Amino acid sequence: MYEIYPVMLLASGALLLLVGGLLPGQSAGSRALNLVLGVGFVAYGTYLKWFFTGDSYLVLYYAFLAPIFLIFRAVASRRAAASD
Repeated sequence: MYEIYPVMLLASGALLLLVGGLLPGQSAGSRALNLVLGVGFVAYGTYLKWFFTGDSYLVLYYAFLAPIFLIFRAVASRRAAASD
């Protein structure tokens, strides 16, 4: 269980960076939020995967609700912008 969490953080962060950087039709605030959270997820996942030397850490799977919500919101914004 502890091995998959950092990988999930890295994947979620990379996806948020891609959505924030490449998907058109988002407001500046949405784009900035996606990019900031993406950098945070990638940084924390990198730290846990390669630099953390402790015995245990708290696994918060509900933290992945925010990226899911932000990605759906970005896709909806893209669709709304495309239909205009």
